[in-house]
Amino acid sequence: KGLLMSRLGEELVNNRFYSIKGNVPTIDKIPNGCSFNNRCECCNEKCLNDRPKLRELKNNHKISCFNIDLR
Repeated sequence: KGLLMSRLGEELVNNRFYSIKGNVPTIDKIPNGCSFNNRCECCNEKCLNDRPKLRELKNNHKISCFNIDLR
């Protein structure tokens, strides 16, 4: 959600683009589990331990997140 909210064309918040908290980790410091778990507002225990699989959301749109229900 954070990545989608931070793209161009989205609404500004206080005249600024949305920004994901924290810093992008260097390649040698990527966290265990989900690569975004240390920057995600929806992070839970599963995100800290497991890496989500890439799933198709719709044609040409894929997602890798435990917190999105595709049903």
